[in-house]
Amino acid sequence: MDIRIICCGHIGIMHDSSGCSSTLRALAGTSVPHLHFPGMPMYYFHVRDLEPSTDEYGEEFPNDDAAWKHATGFAGEVMKDIDGRFRPGQEWSVEVTDEQKQVLYRIEISSRQRK
Repeated sequence: MDIRIICCGHIGIMHDSSGCSSTLRALAGTSVPHLHFPGMPMYYFHVRDLEPSTDEYGEEFPNDDAAWKHATGFAGEVMKDIDGRFRPGQEWSVEVTDEQKQVLYRIEISSRQRK
């Protein structure tokens, strides 16, 4: 079953057999089907830290600037939620790739202790 949704002037189709959209999952607080807007490019957000995570599902955004805005907001939320667990000598990054897996952006956060 498909459900049509209108968001930001685009008509999307929600498929109940696909992976989960992290943005919708965060908004709903649960697992939600992937929302597909035909013609919108896919972007992938790969996190590198103590436990690297490869984004297999991706997110759709109208352009690179919108994907960058999402990446910076995501990085800010992650750092806000670390709550003292990020230690000197650790590194964290999020890498944004396009549909062809080409790296568009990389946000890196590192820490070190100075003596």
